[in-house]
Amino acid sequence: MSPRSALVTGVVGGIGAAIASRLADDGASMVVCDLPGDRLTETAAALDLPTLAADLTEPTAVSDLVASIARDHGAPEILVNAAGGVCG
Repeated sequence: MSPRSALVTGVVGGIGAAIASRLADDGASMVVCDLPGDRLTETAAALDLPTLAADLTEPTAVSDLVASIARDHGAPEILVNAAGGVCG
């Protein structure tokens, strides 16, 4: 895979972290995102990747996240939505 830019959400969970790690191993530059908290801080340190905290259930948080990434890192070419949760 040629180097590309990526955004991976839900990076604290096993699937999101594994995908981010694999993309990084393949040479992609990326930003990872999850809910704010200690688990995000620990995961970001382990992956050594730029990290943004956001609650993606909030529409304004999503638009703020996209604007921040575009401004600081350019538009991502790859989007991995691994964020999930319990509804209801």
